[in-house]
Amino acid sequence: MQSFEAVAARAPDRADRRGTWIALSALSVIALMVGILGATDALDPGGGPGPATPQAQAAFGRAETARMLAATGPGVVAVLAMHTTGGTTRASGICVGADQVLTSAHVLEGGAPVMIVTPDGEQPALPVGVDYDTHLALLRIGEPKLSPLDLAPPDRLRLGDPVLAVAVDGDEYWRSVGVVGAVDQLVATAYSVVAGLFDTETGAADEHSGGVVLNESGAVVGLLTVPPGGGPSGLALPIEVALAVGAQLESEGRVRHGWLGVSGTDASDRAAGGARVEEVLVGSPAETAGLGSGDLIIEVGERGAKTSVSNMAALMAQVRARPPGATLEITVLRDGQRVAIVAELGEKEPPTPPAPPAPEPPTPVPVEPAETATP
Repeated sequence: MQSFEAVAARAPDRADRRGTWIALSALSVIALMVGILGATDALDPGGGPGPATPQAQAAFGRAETARMLAATGPGVVAVLAMHTTGGTTRASGICVGADQVLTSAHVLEGGAPVMIVTPDGEQPALPVGVDYDTHLALLRIGEPKLSPLDLAPPDRLRLGDPVLAVAVDGDEYWRSVGVVGAVDQLVATAYSVVAGLFDTETGAADEHSGGVVLNESGAVVGLLTVPPGGGPSGLALPIEVALAVGAQLESEGRVRHGWLGVSGTDASDRAAGGARVEEVLVGSPAETAGLGSGDLIIEVGERGAKTSVSNMAALMAQVRARPPGATLEITVLRDGQRVAIVAELGEKEPPTPPAPPAPEPPTPVPVEPAETATP
């Protein structure tokens, strides 16, 4: 899937929020315009704290980085949520349609109004849906004025591939050169565990979450995934996973993930890795299929299309990427022998985020007693 179908939507009346937003958004718009126009004049090929290798630095030299930023920048926007307490939650997002933005789920926490800021202006946005298991949210604006990114399927990533991360940081574009340092990673958020991530080693912060990761050809290969409070990171969700999630949010407003029902550990004692089953939940698809404690899961997939499982994060990502009811063929090592198991996946229960905090009651105003007239 290359983009989402644009569906017209009307945003709520913004008159009551205009005064709050105008100063912040106007400054951001002006700065972003200056950032784009001046991108070719002053670019540090590194641009961030990522420990880029000489190969990565060579792949993203000054001219090449400027070209990619000019081509990609209009499709990467700032996402702001302003809270009644005065705080602002920031993230980046990518334009997947003329009126749609895929961004980090944390901007919806607290239920604050959300705005999209681009070089052309700012617009209020409404949530189409959120998936806390991938830390993604899909937003829609009222006027289809965005510049969608070219999201053609990228080449397969390999360890050591140079990458460029691009996001919006305050009033300017942030960029950082890195490399694919690891795959099949996971990160814990406040509500779930996001699996199937790859490490870009770009040192992104939580306000960069939702930004893009480009390969040396300039193709989008991932979305930065940095939950708040986790410190600098370079973890990213593969773009094909992000787009599949966005498609479900577009059509259903939620994402239904497959569920197997096992817990376990990484098989660090095996060169090719694997996911060692420690516990099988009672009544789970895993129990029905015959998985047992001690089984080492090394492959999953469909007939003729198996994927190696290097650790528990890889297993989790493979299971969640499939819908409930899907048939999953599993290869395990049991007592030194390969055993084929077939499971019908259940549905993972979606995490429940805490409700937005209740507004504080107004402070009572003391009333002076009325003066009593004397005869």
